[in-house]
Amino acid sequence: MRLLPLLLLLCAPLLLDAQYLETGVKFGTTNYVGDLTGQSLSRHGYHGAFGLFARYNASRRFSATASLLRGKLSADDANNPVPSLRERNLRFETNLIDLEVRGEINLMQFNIRADQMSTPFLFAGLSAFHFQPQTDLNGRFYDLRALGTEGQHFTGGSGFNYSNWQVAIPMGVGFKFGLGYKTTLGVELGYRLTFTDYLDDAGGVYPDIFKLEAENPVAAALAYRADGSGLENPVGQPRADASNNDAYFFLGATLAVNLTDRYGLDLDPNFRYWQRRDAKKAERDAEREQAKLATLQKRAERMERIAKMGDGSKIAERRAQRARQREGKRAQRIAEREHHKTLVELAKKKQAAERAKREKPAKEKRTRHVNPKRAEWRAARATAKAAHRAERAKERAFREQQRAQRRALREQEQAAKRLKKEGRRQSKRHKTKEPKV
Repeated sequence: MRLLPLLLLLCAPLLLDAQYLETGVKFGTTNYVGDLTGQSLSRHGYHGAFGLFARYNASRRFSATASLLRGKLSADDANNPVPSLRERNLRFETNLIDLEVRGEINLMQFNIRADQMSTPFLFAGLSAFHFQPQTDLNGRFYDLRALGTEGQHFTGGSGFNYSNWQVAIPMGVGFKFGLGYKTTLGVELGYRLTFTDYLDDAGGVYPDIFKLEAENPVAAALAYRADGSGLENPVGQPRADASNNDAYFFLGATLAVNLTDRYGLDLDPNFRYWQRRDAKKAERDAEREQAKLATLQKRAERMERIAKMGDGSKIAERRAQRARQREGKRAQRIAEREHHKTLVELAKKKQAAERAKREKPAKEKRTRHVNPKRAEWRAARATAKAAHRAERAKERAFREQQRAQRRALREQEQAAKRLKKEGRRQSKRHKTKEPKV
């Protein structure tokens, strides 16, 4: 007993190696093995199945899985490989819900962080499943357990009243391989060894068909479905092989996603993916620091140049020159815009005059009396108006140019004042204090 704590202490690093949590989906097919198939698999009994699962990888050799599976089971004596059992003419189908908890043992070390990406594995555990056997009669489906086809519910019956919830032992083999540090794909074949012989509602002996028919004709018709060649009332005869319990298989694929963060559950910073990511992050941080240092160096050089210039008269002169250039270009653009407007207006007037000349003969034909003096007066008036507009446009352009020049002078004066203040501040900053005596 004293060696047990020491053994656990020595095995702790192995048990805590490469821990991480996965969740995923499983999909595949289920099949039934029991009395209606001669204790073998039938090619007519495959049905689709789908489920969810979560897997905790405790070490490179061991993991624990919990899953929920939904599927379907069915069988028919018409497909029974035993000729003597085809006359029984029983059939059933049931929806299946399977809740499973199992342990998995990896035959090879499996750790996606150490490039150990594939392994076969064995598994075994415990499951609870729900089933509800049904069959059809004249196009209508009936719940066989509720009817009591082996006399469970009629007076004097001796059939076993089974439960819809049963326990099974899942066991099987599988193979899994990692598609990357985040995804794992696998295949598995699992066998569910149940503790019931009533997956197909057939596990005992025939009841008294006459008494059962008197109380429930539907139950009697579904309990004994053989044709006239069989016994008329097979009371006490075996309805199924009670020595073998029913079972079912699941064959399918699994797809799992790793849910753990950078270090998972085992604080593993040596995983090479995170090493690459940390290296890239360090490079980005170094580039940012270099950019900051370059910016600070440029700023220091600029302040040094300003300090060497003294009061900043050269900077003020350069800024004033740039301001004058900007204002001159702005005034030139305004004048060009006004000149363009004037030219457009004169062109429109000219086009209107030419159009009037072309339309004049037609008007003279329509109107006999035309006053030539009035037409000349109108033309002279239009010319005078156009000349007046052109003069006003020139005056506006001249006034705008003057305003621009005054604005440029004000900006020059303000820039000179700012630079002068900045120069004084810099000179005060560079003065050293005299030591006190």
